[in-house]
Amino acid sequence: MNEKKVCISKEATAGQVFSLEKVESRITEEAILFSAGWKPQKKSEDEKFDVDIIAIAVDANGQAVTNGVLFYGVAQAQKLPEGSPFEVLNGAMKHTGDNRDGEGEGDDETIVLNLPELPTEVAKVILFADIYQGVERAQNFGRILDAYLRILPEDGTEVLFSKLGDQFADATGVHLASFVRNEQSEMGEWDFEPVLQPANGGVSTILSQYGVTTTQQS
Repeated sequence: MNEKKVCISKEATAGQVFSLEKVESRITEEAILFSAGWKPQKKSEDEKFDVDIIAIAVDANGQAVTNGVLFYGVAQAQKLPEGSPFEVLNGAMKHTGDNRDGEGEGDDETIVLNLPELPTEVAKVILFADIYQGVERAQNFGRILDAYLRILPEDGTEVLFSKLGDQFADATGVHLASFVRNEQSEMGEWDFEPVLQPANGGVSTILSQYGVTTTQQS
């Protein structure tokens, strides 16, 4: 069986973009986990911090493919119970459930990507983190402790860990990274680009860049 590889840079830090000629990490048929965690700094016990992770599958023109957006609005549209898992693109992109407060140990939200199962029209999968109603609630990543992103195959061997850090203290959202289909590859390879740039304005603003409109609150 041919191995499908993803080029991963273990040197990724905030604000850097890699051309993917760094380190190859073996990702055979197993899925890739994109996880985020955080610990809120509360002004009161009633205050909640809700960090949402988002995956957008786009075509060669940078527009989201049909049913190619994975975020909490999918679960709401399907009227699923709070915290239920949900998926798009026939399970090629799955969300393990919306965490609304960051409480508990370990990863708070996870998206599972099965890149080989994505439709051929998908040229890139773009990953974001966004604070729910961050603008309205005057919240930003500067008020969130230990916010992080990590990428790992399902076997649990972590290939990238990045803290969001003080660089995003004033931001309500972050464009974290992208997986890009390598059109030159004959083995179905995908390249990995850590982007780590602010993405303010809320989920509606983020999605609108890729031709998606939503009635969800930012």
